[in-house]
Amino acid sequence: MRLDENIYWRVRVLARKHKRSLNNEICFLLQEILQSSEAILIEQPQRKEKKSAE
Repeated sequence: MRLDENIYWRVRVLARKHKRSLNNEICFLLQEILQSSEAILIEQPQRKEKKSAE
């Protein structure tokens, strides 16, 4: 299972539990994707700096 599919189903379960609307469900999904994308973007430059330091 890909990461985005895992996030999608987690959001679906949460949405059902809290009886959220489809729009809220999409907002949560986008927030999760943005947060994970930001984490990846932050990690990559740090790795490059470590390589150049060696």
